[in-house]
Amino acid sequence: MTGRASSTDRRRVAPHPTTAGGGLLVRENSNRRRMTRNLHIVHVTESVRGGTSTYVEELIKNNLENGYRVSLLGDERLLTAGLKDIGIAKYHYNATRRLPGIFNASRSVTKLLSALAPDIVHLHGTFPGFYVRVLRSSSYKVVHCAHGWAFCQDVPWIKKALYAGVERLLSSKTDVTVNISHFEGRAAMKWGLAGDQVVIRNGVAPSRATGKHVIEPRTDRLNLGFIGRFDRQKGLEILLDATAKCQDPAVHLWVAGACDRDRGVQPRVADNVSFVGWLGADRIDDFISDLDAVVIPSRWEGFGLVGIEAMRNGKPLIVSDRGALPEMLIHGFNGLVFNLDDPCGLRRALQCCDRNELRKMGANALAVYHEAFRLEMMLGQINALYERLASTLASTRRGPRGVESLVEGIDS
Repeated sequence: MTGRASSTDRRRVAPHPTTAGGGLLVRENSNRRRMTRNLHIVHVTESVRGGTSTYVEELIKNNLENGYRVSLLGDERLLTAGLKDIGIAKYHYNATRRLPGIFNASRSVTKLLSALAPDIVHLHGTFPGFYVRVLRSSSYKVVHCAHGWAFCQDVPWIKKALYAGVERLLSSKTDVTVNISHFEGRAAMKWGLAGDQVVIRNGVAPSRATGKHVIEPRTDRLNLGFIGRFDRQKGLEILLDATAKCQDPAVHLWVAGACDRDRGVQPRVADNVSFVGWLGADRIDDFISDLDAVVIPSRWEGFGLVGIEAMRNGKPLIVSDRGALPEMLIHGFNGLVFNLDDPCGLRRALQCCDRNELRKMGANALAVYHEAFRLEMMLGQINALYERLASTLASTRRGPRGVESLVEGIDS
């Protein structure tokens, strides 16, 4: 986070209200709290299922609890059931990743924001970040979270440079950039992104496990789990290959997930692999509770929300050494890290697994979750960020200018 003192810090060291100047400071802080509660925050997302949608859902719920007025801009074809069910105004735009549709989407989103007249626009993802910032108005504050920089992907260097060049230009139109891991923050600095760069690591709510079995775990072998999309990033085929070759100890792999955007890995399935489909948030904790460990063999990862979902259920991680994944654990303490460049790296990591040792690491993983990755820690830092931005807003606010004449809400 930024080194600026928050308003909470200033209140703690302020004079008592009965002393000279104290009453004025208290009134100023009271006014700021009222101003913060009256904020209109618009979240812009594509929100295909996965970690980003979970992040946005939790953030919107917290916004509402804090008394903010909240709207959501998204492609109704891509919104998750959780986002559709939240009782806020939602407005549709056609998300795309092709020209000239990208610029059409940008114009649509710009018109929506002009009509809604928000105080803060919180962007989630690379393309929503482009849609808003390329034609950005100066009338609102912009917070951008890429949820994984495109220039950190496993792509040729020329593509990395292109992605970074675009983000450098757009960063000059951003008030605050939120990096979801220290790895992401260092990458932003390396590629020369401008402006206020902060690191706010992801957090998740406590486990909602009910004790019901999602699978029938095998007692004669280790039960390992994979959770995520079937695409190149997530590296499922690496894990399938390793489990097929792992004989000692005997393992069974339980795969929860599906393909997104009609793209993905066509799995080659061995006898010791079972697919359970895509699991909703109400079942994911029960699934993890049935496992001995969760494996994340990603080729790149801005954070890896599945990792802390596993730890909140007291399960250790087996992760690749890519991206931010090693930030979540200490090798041998709450999980294992393997070298993705070593063709036998994951198989060797699996061969080191012992159920009793995994249980010990699982207990440590739960402690790490409580110490570093609780949801309220993330939300507290984001709320402090909103408060800081609110303090810089003009005292007079524009109201929404005929939003009904420009857009039709998904629902409201």
